[in-house]
Amino acid sequence: MTTPRPYCYRCFKPQVVCVCGGPRVRNRTQVVVVQHPREMHHPIGTERLARLGLENCAVHVAWSCVVTPEMVPPGAALLFPSDKAREINELTDADKPSAIVAIDGTWSQARSLYRDNPWLAGIPHLKLTQAPPSNYRIRREPRVDYVSTLEAVVHALSALEPETEGFDALLDHFAGMVDRQLGFSERPPEGSYRHRRRTPRPLRPDPMLRDTTRSPVVGYVEYVAHDRAGVTEQCLVHVCVERLRDNERLELFARPVNDELPRDTHLHHMGLTRDTVEQGLDET
Repeated sequence: MTTPRPYCYRCFKPQVVCVCGGPRVRNRTQVVVVQHPREMHHPIGTERLARLGLENCAVHVAWSCVVTPEMVPPGAALLFPSDKAREINELTDADKPSAIVAIDGTWSQARSLYRDNPWLAGIPHLKLTQAPPSNYRIRREPRVDYVSTLEAVVHALSALEPETEGFDALLDHFAGMVDRQLGFSERPPEGSYRHRRRTPRPLRPDPMLRDTTRSPVVGYVEYVAHDRAGVTEQCLVHVCVERLRDNERLELFARPVNDELPRDTHLHHMGLTRDTVEQGLDET
């Protein structure tokens, strides 16, 4: 039985390829990353480098009805190569956005998120036609002028605030991650190799959860989906938080707006009764 590799619980990569030690850039323009759920734990995704390397950066996973227009500040623009997109290098100071929104995922996933979130089409669009070729040699882009999420964000910020220092260092850190990843993938196997069926990886509990001196709190939330005017929304039903040091627990139930209670099958799956939900707090 092999010994598990040491793991970093900040960037969620093995410590041998940890990317937490990179530069930190004080960007003025806010960055909002809308991430496809399948990209959350991708081992070679670049969103984590943007999150760790940019001080003014927020990441929202695009679960249904979680990413909303309210999460994007007024005056934001979307990095997306649509027909109506303006070249970012041609903007005047008066036209520069207060924030840039980037979609994180494969190009197929990005198009799906764009289609499923109509509000994205309602904000100004920007494109990068003068960006250098992508250095993301781990994944093949569908076009030679397409770049990774991190590269797109950094090139956009460089155009919007050329006086800010650290963007080149962040791209160098990104290139180093790519080189290390490719180095491991190209390393020849040691000894004889026989293909075996892959077994599921064991869960890696965060060591912080075992440190009772830090009083970690674990939360659990349950939603149900409702169809309102043709739009699927998630309504909060159940919230439970527990402090691990002394097992103190807080449990709350929410009554969905408009009294649209979950179906009996959903209640049975969650182990709840209709009376429990009806007596819950108002979701609003």
